[in-house]
Amino acid sequence: MIAKPFQRLTGRAQEIRLSTNDFRILLDQLEKPALITSLTRWNILACNLSFTEFSGFGTDEIFSASIETLIPDLDAEKITDGARQEWTISRKNRTPTRASVAVTFIQQGEKLALLTLENEENKGFSLEPVQAGLINAQISNLESLFNAGMKELAHEILVTSTRILQARYAAFYLQEGRESEPVKISADENLFPAKIPAIEARRLEQIDVWEPGKRVLSEIHRTGRMNNLSAIITLPIKITEIKNGWLVIVLNDLKQIGAKEPLFEPLTAWASSLLQNQQVYLELKASNTRIFEENKQYGQFFENSGDSALILDDQDFIQDCNKNACDFLKYSRVELIGQKAEVIFENSEIKRKLQEKKIHEKRHQDAPAAIFDREGSQKPVAYKFVSLDEEGRKLLILTDLSVQTEALKRLQTVENKAALGEVIADFAHEVRNPMNSFVSGLQVIKKKVANDEFIANTVAQMQDDCTRINDLMESVLSYSRQKVENFKEVDLILLLRRIINQNSMKFKQSNIEALFQSKVSSAVISADQRSLEQAFINLINNAYDAIKQDGGVISVQIDTRGETDEFLVVSISDTGPGIPPEIREKLFEPFVSSKPKGTGLGLAITKRMIEAHQGTIELETFPGGTIFRVILHNTAIQGERA
Repeated sequence: MIAKPFQRLTGRAQEIRLSTNDFRILLDQLEKPALITSLTRWNILACNLSFTEFSGFGTDEIFSASIETLIPDLDAEKITDGARQEWTISRKNRTPTRASVAVTFIQQGEKLALLTLENEENKGFSLEPVQAGLINAQISNLESLFNAGMKELAHEILVTSTRILQARYAAFYLQEGRESEPVKISADENLFPAKIPAIEARRLEQIDVWEPGKRVLSEIHRTGRMNNLSAIITLPIKITEIKNGWLVIVLNDLKQIGAKEPLFEPLTAWASSLLQNQQVYLELKASNTRIFEENKQYGQFFENSGDSALILDDQDFIQDCNKNACDFLKYSRVELIGQKAEVIFENSEIKRKLQEKKIHEKRHQDAPAAIFDREGSQKPVAYKFVSLDEEGRKLLILTDLSVQTEALKRLQTVENKAALGEVIADFAHEVRNPMNSFVSGLQVIKKKVANDEFIANTVAQMQDDCTRINDLMESVLSYSRQKVENFKEVDLILLLRRIINQNSMKFKQSNIEALFQSKVSSAVISADQRSLEQAFINLINNAYDAIKQDGGVISVQIDTRGETDEFLVVSISDTGPGIPPEIREKLFEPFVSSKPKGTGLGLAITKRMIEAHQGTIELETFPGGTIFRVILHNTAIQGERA
């Protein structure tokens, strides 16, 4: 891990690291191909533009390669500080070349080495010792970045700059606000004034080089003229939006300016980065202290809360959770922390809410949702988000609604059954008596019109319809009685074909194509024909209602299931829009319907009828269609076994 005073702090204060860009700012000041490598980890940390041009490799290729890929015959054991060695340098799509490489150690602990190349193509290049010293100064000042105050760090910058530029005098000024006067906070000689007027500071917002004979723009220049100084370099140091500094350097000789000028900008960037990082570090340190105190205050409440609580960062990764959350979700604490919340709450309303990225309010109202624990068990919850800070962290609170939901479900079941009992009683009273009158009247009419075949057939059809209505009433009553008694052999193939044929005219008028297929040659079972027929009529009518507006296809298929075909499966599908998700789970409950004018009894009765035959009914729905599957025992197979 390489320390990095250049880079802005983005995390905890202990995690400041030196980036490739920071070294490259300095390396690009060198005209020769140069790179920095770690001889302990055998990788390349940075290189300059001259090296990429010389080798032909891109920076990504260089950083992903080991040093021996670029310098095959490099021997770390034989490398010494200040040595110059002949090595082979690999080049992309070109012949490798021999080059003289100068080695300068810039940190002994990490064994960081600055390698500067010189081959036949770039003879005459030489390494400036001051530039290597500046790179070394970056690392040596890291400790002061963590521990020093502003004055102490400014003094370290001043000392390092004096050494790098071989300066005569140096001073550092700090301006706390744009309108305030810059104040001298560090100097190696009491030469320059204690303050600079704010208006003069505005004239020094760029790198300034003053020498005798030039116009005097500030007290700094005036000091130079009064003391007959050779050259004064003023480097503006940006610290924050309102806080600025100035590093004032006095050179021994005017002739030094030309040699040192290439270092002014990187030195300015280096000093700015150190001071900026110190400010951020101090802010983080203060923030960490504040958070620590707050955590002490709220930690016990968080851990002992009756609800499940999870803290999420700005990217929705789980940072912390209490014991209740682990118990409720059935994950260990280690499994939850660091995991993406969207993964834990897959297929839930909570995931959708997180993906909206609209959790800005300080507190959200409780909202219901269904989540799944680690074992796949569905759990009803009320959830809410509480925004914790401006960084985007939030608290997710889950309240278990299992007990309340189960109690409401039982209450709803009791109420539905009670309501159904009343409906059945009214139905029996209101329908049976008039129906008996219809049947009796039709019998009289049939005798009167016996000679008119057309009318007689019509009356006979009406009698059949009355019988079917009466049977339907009995089926409704059977929902509460759960009795299906008239079992006999029923051929499912003939039964389903007859139902489809009876509805063929209705299908044709609605531009519906009805398809029937049986994958078995015989499908005879023991069943109550009237009850089973009504169940299939309900399902086919349900499919019809789903597509009657726009037309479509209704498919009825008979197949087998099980290793020995012990079950017959009747699938009834349509090409409609599918069933809304909010009613799928309770579709077979009484008084639940997706139709605007539906009674909500059709599928409830159908399910009860199928279950009375020891069968089950399955639902599969999706945008573009719905499939109901009725699974019945294949009594022919069971008879063969008997």
